[in-house]
Amino acid sequence: MERIFAEIEDVVETITTDMWTAYITAVETVFPNGALIHDRVHLIQYLNKAINRVRRREAKTNPELKGTRYVLLKNETNRTQKQDEIFKVIQESNLQVSLAWRLREEFKGIFECHSFAEAKTYFELWLTSVQDATVTEVIKIAEMFERHFDGVCNALCHERPTAKHATAKSKRSKPSVEATERLKTSELRSFSSAEDWTSIHNIRDRTPT
Repeated sequence: MERIFAEIEDVVETITTDMWTAYITAVETVFPNGALIHDRVHLIQYLNKAINRVRRREAKTNPELKGTRYVLLKNETNRTQKQDEIFKVIQESNLQVSLAWRLREEFKGIFECHSFAEAKTYFELWLTSVQDATVTEVIKIAEMFERHFDGVCNALCHERPTAKHATAKSKRSKPSVEATERLKTSELRSFSSAEDWTSIHNIRDRTPT
């Protein structure tokens, strides 16, 4: 096994893993020059769990939230008409579960950044939004993400993780139309200060190299 790792050490550029310490330690030991990427699927799963924890907490005093777990976790295209109606009612309510859902969508909206520097800027703005929203369950996840800062930023600026991330010279894909539109929506919702808006506007209009 050591011989195999030695043969591929110089050609593996990126390694995708979750946040388990044992995995991270192994990657850093075997591929010291590789870029560690935290799996996007796991990142969203952490945020989904936070949303559900908020829902369960608020359901104790808001019984209308009972049985709405999948209404909040499903993508828009997968919801039924009835689920859409329930979802709209929840989003119009003054509940923290609505804020938690929006924070997750904003995080998804910053996938497909063009560079690590751009991902770093957006991620830091998102972390500020989380603190401002004061949803405890999401703050805990955001703090965990922040402890794994580089791996999360790498996830934001690399193409969707697949097996080819364990091969040489993975190509970078351009942001999808869907990701770009999600990002614009997130900007309008969360980054309200003039300074934040200027930073985002400058980044979005910069031609990637």
